[in-house]
Amino acid sequence: MTLSIVVVPPVARGALADPSLRRRLSRGRLEFSRPSQEVISRTLALVGAPVPDDGLAALRYLGEADRRPDGWITAADPVHFETRLRHLAVRRLPSADLSGEDVSAIFATLQAELGGEYGLRFECVGTRGYIRAAEPFATAAVSADVADGESPHAFALVHGDAGRYHRLLGELQLILHEHAVNGRRAETGRRPVNSLWLWGGGVLPAAMPSTLPRLIGDDALFRGYWRRNGGEEAPAIETVADTMSGSAPFVYVAGDAPLAVDLALRASRRRGVAVVSRDGLTVGLGPLDRFMIWRGISPHLANAAADD
Repeated sequence: MTLSIVVVPPVARGALADPSLRRRLSRGRLEFSRPSQEVISRTLALVGAPVPDDGLAALRYLGEADRRPDGWITAADPVHFETRLRHLAVRRLPSADLSGEDVSAIFATLQAELGGEYGLRFECVGTRGYIRAAEPFATAAVSADVADGESPHAFALVHGDAGRYHRLLGELQLILHEHAVNGRRAETGRRPVNSLWLWGGGVLPAAMPSTLPRLIGDDALFRGYWRRNGGEEAPAIETVADTMSGSAPFVYVAGDAPLAVDLALRASRRRGVAVVSRDGLTVGLGPLDRFMIWRGISPHLANAAADD
């Protein structure tokens, strides 16, 4: 049985609202662990493809800007550091909460005030950012998607000079505190962009060709990996349903969890499918699982109790 994979937004602990989908998904084989690595790494492990040790920012840049980055580069994504009673927490800012114009204005300011001093080049592509440097420095290994809700200090820095990282972060946070973009965000009740999450630093990994399933979806990191390693991407004219109804294996990176889960459940009637959620849940589904009607909603999918 050929395994195909559907990557979905968070669905655990009640994030998947539809009780019918939760019940049907619970008939599969569920594993849950708090994510400590990128969802692409979990996906590549399932399809038996090599997982890069570093340089994820360079791969994402390749998939997002559609050109290879020269030299060392790190992702530098706008985030909000939320002050809690005992510590800070990382809060990712989804693209829908940002505008390309605002991010461009922030990066232009950072380039003018810090680029020359540190020998850096600040660049944004849409609502996400990058920093190029001649001399590498330490960055977090994981994205704000993984770090969301956790203390920034819970994630070790890797591959470089941690002192330079902390100095740069301190200075850019001072600049962001007074930035006009955040003044406008405050007026509309939105969280300020009070930091950047620097992660995935490195050079573009060497190509590691392997037999990859067809890729469906527009996730930039997945696209960059597939393009670097000779994987096939589904043509834009093909619908998701058309590709998933065929016999060839696929990896579908979805932006809408309910729709993607429903499609995965339908596809599992003919093949093995793994649903991989960005919040750490993996569900294995096969043709016989839909008959496991006595299985109730899994605790991993049930509504979470109210936090203290």
